[in-house]
Amino acid sequence: MQFTQQDKRIFTAFCAVADESDCRSEITMAKIAEKMRISRQALHKHGYSNVNEVINALRFYATQEIQDEFQNFIAQDKRHFFPFFASNILPLVYEKRDYFKVLHGPIADAAYTYFAKDIFLPIFESCLALPKEFENDSEIFADVLIRRITSTITVWLTSPNPENPITFQEKFLFLMSHSAAEFVK
Repeated sequence: MQFTQQDKRIFTAFCAVADESDCRSEITMAKIAEKMRISRQALHKHGYSNVNEVINALRFYATQEIQDEFQNFIAQDKRHFFPFFASNILPLVYEKRDYFKVLHGPIADAAYTYFAKDIFLPIFESCLALPKEFENDSEIFADVLIRRITSTITVWLTSPNPENPITFQEKFLFLMSHSAAEFVK
C-alpha cells in the first residue's frame, strides 16, 4: 500500500487530536481537518470519510515496514526471534512511536491488539518451536506471544519519555526471556 505525504500529514493531525482528547468520541474529522488547517471536504477528497478509515490506514502505514522486515526474517533464519525483534523491529516501532503511542493507547484505537493479531499471527506461528503435545495449539501460543510483546511495547511507548530502542533492547530481551513467575515473590 502506498502512502503519500498528505496521508502522513493526516496521520500526524489525527495523532495530535487523539493526544488532546479524553475519549474516542472527541476525535472527529472536523478536528483533524482543523488541525491541518484544511476543510473537512478536503479531507474527504484525500479518501478519508470518517475517523475509522484514518485509523485503519494508519495501522497499515505504521506496520508496513515491520511486516516487510518479518517477511525477510522468515525467508532467512528464524532461530533467533527475540534478538531479531529487538534489533530490527524495535527501531522501526520507535521511528513511528508517535503513531504507535496513539494506536497502543486507550483513546484512539482500542482494537489495535486485534489488528496486530490478524496481521502477525501467521508470522509468529511460523516462528514457534512447540513441544509435540502443544503443536495443535500454535495459534494460542502465538496469540499469547503477540499480546506479551504488544503489552511490553505499549508500556514502553506510552511512558512519558520512551527510551531509545538501543537502550530499551536489553530490557525487552530480559522481559521476553524470563517468565512472569520470576518477578513475583
